[in-house]
Amino acid sequence: MAQIQLGEVFLSEKINPISKFMDSERIRRYVAKKSACIFGLSAISDLHVGMRRINLTAKVMEICEPHSIITRFGNPGVLADALIEDSSGSVKLVLWGEQIGSVSVGDTVRIVNARVLSFRGEKQVQIGRSGTLTPERERYIPA
Repeated sequence: MAQIQLGEVFLSEKINPISKFMDSERIRRYVAKKSACIFGLSAISDLHVGMRRINLTAKVMEICEPHSIITRFGNPGVLADALIEDSSGSVKLVLWGEQIGSVSVGDTVRIVNARVLSFRGEKQVQIGRSGTLTPERERYIPA
């Protein structure tokens, strides 16, 4: 087996025999992972599967009932799915363990150092061990 590097000009030509290579999920994940060093604020509409180190602020629209699972490593865990949205769109947020009780519907949350994954064909944001989820509840300021 041999490997050769193909230029973007060749790959973008319409008559190229492998012109649909960008349509494969594996290639899209690779490209997203390669360009995933995003340290600024992201909009939900800009999120793509494979992105890492994303930061965003969004409003919690709904939280599903928590349920127990067994992870792929055989460890028990509790998770709940939440729907978050900003002005550009909405996405599912996976809440694990203590994160579940830290937010409620209507909260605006600040998510730092998260990643975007696909689970059963659905795009979702997950906050790993190095990420943080901070609720920004509106404070009452007396007049």
